[in-house]
Amino acid sequence: SINFTGNDNTSYIHAGLDNGTRYYYKVASVNHSIGLGPLSSEISTITIAEPPGNMSATGGSDNVTLSWSSAAGADNYTIYWSTSSGVNNSSNSINFTGNDNTSYIHAGLDNGTRYYYKVASVNSGGIGGLSNEVSAMTDLAAPDNVSATGGSEQVILSWNKMNGADNYTIYWSTSSGVDNSSNSINITGNDNNTYIHFGLDNDTRYYYK
Repeated sequence: SINFTGNDNTSYIHAGLDNGTRYYYKVASVNHSIGLGPLSSEISTITIAEPPGNMSATGGSDNVTLSWSSAAGADNYTIYWSTSSGVNNSSNSINFTGNDNTSYIHAGLDNGTRYYYKVASVNSGGIGGLSNEVSAMTDLAAPDNVSATGGSEQVILSWNKMNGADNYTIYWSTSSGVDNSSNSINITGNDNNTYIHFGLDNDTRYYYK
């Protein structure tokens, strides 16, 4: 029991409770001359759940896979996300049903982009605190608009700059079927999206990826 003084005090904050726990209450009026009156009807409420723990994010092709530990007292989860750090509860959000569902694939994303996430537990008491922030980068897309123009002992290559790329690797051969075991040239910097391949044999076809 909690003794609470004054007829004008008709609200009370019961602090120091466990999160994700339902508490039940009845209230009685007290008169110091007469004593304790009858109890009110019973009410209950649940405190907000703890934030999910063990957050992780793994990038894939057009998607990020999120996982976390279930939080006691949570009925659902809300995922908050952004393409910049500092995610909060005004960021983009995804509502996710069920405490047993502790993983989510965020699909339809842009490749070569880093995404940031926090997850909050939700129950009838409201939205709990946010988890720690995690991030992952989606897979890089293959360069597009690749072109090759032959010259005297050289081939000029060009391609579109690709979102999220730091560098490029050019693979080449004098026969079709170039793959990542072919001859290679490393090109540093995303801004370097052209390359002149020097010292080649004239009247020879060269293949590139």
